[in-house]
Amino acid sequence: MPIQITAKRDGFRRCGIAHSETTTTYGDDYFTQAQLQELKSEPNLIVIEVAEGAETGNVHTALVDAGNRIVELEAVVLQLNSDASELKSKLDTVTAERDELAAKLGLLTATGSDGTQVAELAQDTKAGAADEAGSADDKTSGKKKG
Repeated sequence: MPIQITAKRDGFRRCGIAHSETTTTYGDDYFTQAQLQELKSEPNLIVIEVAEGAETGNVHTALVDAGNRIVELEAVVLQLNSDASELKSKLDTVTAERDELAAKLGLLTATGSDGTQVAELAQDTKAGAADEAGSADDKTSGKKKG
């Protein structure tokens, strides 16, 4: 079965041949089995086995479609890289804010002014005020009874 070979880069050499970017068809006996395996495993070559008398137009169309898809994917990769850079920048900003707030919290805790102690003081103050109000009521009610 004949094979068609297209190089991804014009002039790429393999098996003693400078392959071109245009598809070239080779007969059954042109390459040995070992050379065929080497050509098929080469990522810079597109090797397709074709039936006798098959049209080369389909291969050309497939290559054009593949090239267009590569361009699309490259654009997507560029966009993803841009998004990643933006997200890294935002992460750096948020991390800096977090570190600043953690430092402030550490300073407040070290001076004994953390939120828990402030809340406990507020509750103690409210309880003390309620006790004083209750004893004032007792004193007043005691005077009325007597």
